[in-house]
Amino acid sequence: MKTIAILTDFTEGSKNAVAYAVELARALQAQLVLLHVHLMPMVRTDFSSGLAGAGWTDPVLYPPESLIIDQEIEPILRERLKEQVQEIQAAQGQGLTVWGELLVGRGLEAASYYAARESVGLIVMGSKGANSRIDRWLGTNAADVMDHAPCPVLSVPANLPFKGFSRMVYATDHTHESIWHAHQLKAIQRELGAEITVLHVQEEETEKTNPHWKAFCQEWAQVAPEFNFVRVYSKQVVRSIETFVQEHHAQVLIVAKQHYSFMEGLFHSSATERLAEDNLVPVLSFPALPENGKEPRRTIFSA
Repeated sequence: MKTIAILTDFTEGSKNAVAYAVELARALQAQLVLLHVHLMPMVRTDFSSGLAGAGWTDPVLYPPESLIIDQEIEPILRERLKEQVQEIQAAQGQGLTVWGELLVGRGLEAASYYAARESVGLIVMGSKGANSRIDRWLGTNAADVMDHAPCPVLSVPANLPFKGFSRMVYATDHTHESIWHAHQLKAIQRELGAEITVLHVQEEETEKTNPHWKAFCQEWAQVAPEFNFVRVYSKQVVRSIETFVQEHHAQVLIVAKQHYSFMEGLFHSSATERLAEDNLVPVLSFPALPENGKEPRRTIFSA
C-alpha cells in the first residue's frame, strides 16, 4: 500500500502539513505514518566507542534501530505521538490508516533512512525558512531534506491552511529535464485532477534558446497535450516564479532537484523567508534522477 510520512515536531507549525498529508492520502488511497526523530540523549547499544571521523547517526555505520532513547523521555514522546495520531483519527474517521513511529538520530538522516527502508512514497513536512524550529529539529532546511530524501518531498509553509491541489505550477530549467518528469506531472494531473502549468524563466530571448524551448514543449505535449507551457523573461528567476504563482493563484509549486541554482535561490536566501512568511504555496520536489541515467523508482503518484 502507498505510504505518506509526515515529519512532526508536535508544534502548531506542523499541523498544516498534516492537513495536506491527510488530503493526499485520501486522494491517493495511501496510509499515513507520523515520524518524530528524537535527537538526544542517545547511546549505542552494541558499541562502546565510535570510529574516528564517523558521525553517531550515520545510517550505514549506525542504523537508527541500534540506538536507544533515554528511558525517561521515550514514554513522553510516544504518548505525544499517540495523541497526534488519535487527533487525526478522530477528525478523519476510521477510513484512514495512520500510526506513529519514534525514530532516533539526526532528523534528516533518520527520516531518510526510514523512508528508504519502508518504501515511503512521499514525505510531507512543515517549513518556515532556515531558522524555524522544525528546521533546527531536522538539523538542516527544506532544501536539504529534498536533496537527500529517496522520494518526493512536500514542504508546507507553517501558517498555510489547506487550499487544494487544483492548480499547480512546475518551474522548469528544461535543459535538465527528462521525459520522466513529464510522466510524473501527468500522473499528478490524473490522480489529483490538477491543472498543470509548465513555467520556464530565462534572462532574455535568444536565437539559441528558442529551438530548445520549442522542442521541449513539443516532446512534453506528446505526453500531456493539456499542459500549459509558459516562458517568462526576467533576470530575477525566483521573484518571477513567485509573482507568476501569485497572479495565477497556483496552489502548489513543483520543482526538480536537478535545479541546484534555483533550489539554492528559493531555499537558501531571503526568498525562503518571504515565501514562508507570505504563506505563498507548498513546494513539491521530485527526486533527482540517478547518475547512471536510469529512471528512479515509480513515485507515489505513478505507482
